[in-house]
Amino acid sequence: MKVYGIGGLAVDERVFKHVTLTHEFFPVTWIKNEPDEELSSYVLRLQKQIDISKPFALLGVGFGGTVAQELCKFVKPQKLILISTIQDQYELRPIYRLVGKLKLIKLIPSFVFKLPFGWLKWCLAQTLHYYDILRNTDESFVKWALDKTLTWQSSLTKMDAIRIHGTKDRLFPILPNKVEHRITNGGHFMIVDEAIATSKIINEELV
Repeated sequence: MKVYGIGGLAVDERVFKHVTLTHEFFPVTWIKNEPDEELSSYVLRLQKQIDISKPFALLGVGFGGTVAQELCKFVKPQKLILISTIQDQYELRPIYRLVGKLKLIKLIPSFVFKLPFGWLKWCLAQTLHYYDILRNTDESFVKWALDKTLTWQSSLTKMDAIRIHGTKDRLFPILPNKVEHRITNGGHFMIVDEAIATSKIINEELV
């Protein structure tokens, strides 16, 4: 079974560099978003990278998990694996939902999303891996993706998903009753920082 991995907000396929899977793995490459493009339109264009003629699994990290769930409206993966992500808007912090409701992200200049803010480092609890990727990321895409994250509303009944989450994820704090696999001391970027533990869980679930 092929596994398609979708990276997170402001991170591309390099986020999977340290992940070791026992199945054939294909990272999905972010494509340029159109101005004010709806998420459903975007994922339909992204879908072209996925071979749906054979059994496959989707693996989404952060914003990539949101995209993976939107893809499930149009394709039927054998398994859906969500890492460091949410399944509905009510799993967001209330302040995030307020920012999304007020559409404040659209008022912020795109170049701001290139700056290594202290709050970003605090939220993500990262090593420098994140900043190496961020430096080469299109800030207009980051702004668009962040807006889509904060305004996302799942319109489907939640499909069964395998959820992996770090206990110290400050961006999306863990919800114990909704997450099957918890990685102790894992932060939002644990796909890199805790790659061995994360890979082990994914491989066990793909058997």
